[in-house]
Amino acid sequence: MEEEKNFFIDKGLSLRSEEVNEVMGTVPHRIFRVGTFIIICIIILLAAVGYILQVPSYIEVPYIVFGNTPSIGIISKNAGIIMFRYNQPHDIEVGDTIASITKDNKSFYYISPTNGIIESNFLYVTGDNISSGDTLARIISHESPNYKLILKIPLNIKSEIKSGLRVKFTVEGATTENVVGYIKKISVIPDESNCYNAIVEMPISIMQNLPTSGKAKIHYRTENIFKKILATKKVSRSL
Repeated sequence: MEEEKNFFIDKGLSLRSEEVNEVMGTVPHRIFRVGTFIIICIIILLAAVGYILQVPSYIEVPYIVFGNTPSIGIISKNAGIIMFRYNQPHDIEVGDTIASITKDNKSFYYISPTNGIIESNFLYVTGDNISSGDTLARIISHESPNYKLILKIPLNIKSEIKSGLRVKFTVEGATTENVVGYIKKISVIPDESNCYNAIVEMPISIMQNLPTSGKAKIHYRTENIFKKILATKKVSRSL
């Protein structure tokens, strides 16, 4: 009998009855209930985190930076012989004489209205006759250039972008990674490229260090993960 028992053990056969094997292979109800409860809690927790967690939505749009240096044109109000004080670009202050025009022994003097750099009209030199209405010179102001940054907003997100909105975007070449600006004004009618032009206000010290044109990633809204995933699927299907 002992040899027969060892034979079954060596062959990997169980000496237990079918009823005993069934009981030993059944998971206790308590353990099953606890495990199910833990799994449900984990799913609820992940769903809550996914709903509460906000992720940013970005869109890449073209931008253009305009920088215009203020300048003033000095127009001749008289005809006669011109005499320039400076023949080459030169620093000038308010009240300095720019040039004089002489006709019939009468001289008319032109005074600088601002500080800056004077550039005479190179079409004329001292001793030439000048006509009334011609440009004598121009004064380039020492004031900082007027910079303007324009974003090209696509039609499909125009409703998301409003005046006064705080916009954060990342631009390659900026002095800081995140550039913050405010939408000052948005065009009412799209341009020939079917984009709305949005003027953005931001510090000149940052704007003047940007490339004159390029692409910018604008952070224009935040949404939870579920909405983000659904929106991504819709875009993928449309493509």
